This record gives sequence, C-alpha cells and structure tokens, in this order.
Amino acid sequence: MNPQPRWDRRTAGEWAVAWDVPKVVLLEAVGSTNDVARDRAGSGARPFTVILAEEQLRGRGRSGDPWFSPPGTGIWMSVLIPIRNAAAVPLLPLRVGLALSEAVESVSGALPGTARLKWPNDLMVLDRKIAGILCESARERSGVVAGVGINVLQGMEDFPDHLRGRAGSLKSVLGVEPGRGRLVGEFLRILRDGGALDSGSLSSDEKGAWELRDWLRERRIRVAGAVSDPVAGWGAGVTDDGALRVRGADGGVLEVRSGSVEVLPGSEGPVHEGPPSGQN
Repeated sequence: MNPQPRWDRRTAGEWAVAWDVPKVVLLEAVGSTNDVARDRAGSGARPFTVILAEEQLRGRGRSGDPWFSPPGTGIWMSVLIPIRNAAAVPLLPLRVGLALSEAVESVSGALPGTARLKWPNDLMVLDRKIAGILCESARERSGVVAGVGINVLQGMEDFPDHLRGRAGSLKSVLGVEPGRGRLVGEFLRILRDGGALDSGSLSSDEKGAWELRDWLRERRIRVAGAVSDPVAGWGAGVTDDGALRVRGADGGVLEVRSGSVEVLPGSEGPVHEGPPSGQN
C-alpha cells in the first residue's frame, strides 16, 4: 500500500480535522490549484474543500501573470467558497485579503496594520508583495474558487532576478518562520467565521479593517484596463461594494471596479506606524 501523501508531516485527513473543513486534497505538484478546485466543484465538492499543492507549475495571478510557486517554501492553495448572492462576488477578493492579512499578523506576532492590502488582491508587508489572491467562478455555478499564494520561507536569494526588487516572504521581510499549517488554519478560521461572505456590501467593521491596511491610500496611482483611458490620481479608499476610489487633481473622486493598479514613482503613501512587534 502506498503511504498517504503528507504536507508538513500531516496527512490530508489530519489537516481536515485540524482546520475543521470537509476535505483537504494534497498534491505534490500541479499546474494550478484553482484549476483542480474548479474541477472538484463541478463534481460536487463541498464548500470549504481545500486544494493544497507543494508546488505549482503554472500558478497564475489575476492578470494571467505567472506566480512563482517553488516546492517547500510557500502556501499554494484554493478554497471553494459558497456564494449565493451575485453582488457579493466582487467583494470576495477583498474579504479573502482581510482574512489573510489578519492571519499573517496573528501568526507572526506583527502589529495590526503591518500586513497591508493593495486593491484588489495583493498583500504587502513593508512594501514587499508577500501574497496574491485569485478568485474565479467555479464550474456548474457551485460558488467561487479563492486561490491564495503566500510566500513563507523564501530567502531573498530564492526569488528570480525580475522579482527580487518587489517580492518578499514572511521569513525574508519579517524574520519569522510560522508553521505553514498554522497559518492556513488561522486564515480559514477567520474567513469562515467572518459571517459576511454572502453580503453585497462591506460592514463597518470590514471598512475599518480595510482602512487600517489600505496600502494605496494617499499614494499616487494609475489604473489601467478599467476604462478606455487610464485613471490617475490618489488612492482614496474603497466603497461599500468594493470599488477603488481614486481622487483626481481637481478633487473629484472616480470609482474603479476593475483594472490593474500601478503606484507612480515618488509616491510615499501613509506613514507606517512602526516596525512589527516581536515573534511568537
């Protein structure tokens, strides 16, 4: 009999119990965990089924860019999220980002607000991209697949040259090496217990949490792909339905619901409230 696959020394069944989810699928190497999750959703997989790979060979970001997913260094996973309200779908990347940022702060011992969010789907720590989120419709109208890639254990020398100037990991940026299983468990707990996944608007608590972690606020930005011409101005928060607010030079505010955000040179953004506190 072949031994059951393990991830950080535990089997899929052991992780399912530890994380209180119906099923965990462990894969050694896969093209994309989102693709596997969408297939499983079409075959009737239950909500909060988790697909977890040690390595992704064709991991991708929101714009289709490849996501660097080497073995043994990060968390490459997808979760099936049950959403019945169509108005809640655009908010899912923001809610996943909030859950992830709070989980990172919890397991690393960092101050609230250390893990910041770049609308709509990136997690930044000390101006380094630590994680990305890709939410896609599941097949057969069975919910949404939330894919998450988190850099945990890489050293800066482990990143390709073209990523070294902007990417980071919890180890390289914060100097901590939290257990990957503990981080996944905390993320799933916060995401599942938030109670607002099917709501079509952000609650006051969610808005406050986003404002605390808003990486784009008061930065000079350009948003491409939202309309025929790029939108430029300063980040001014998000709306209740998840749109990015961009304040122009004339003081007017535009609401952007899709597009790729570029931070313009010379943009300092808000002052960081100090270094992260301690370790576990």
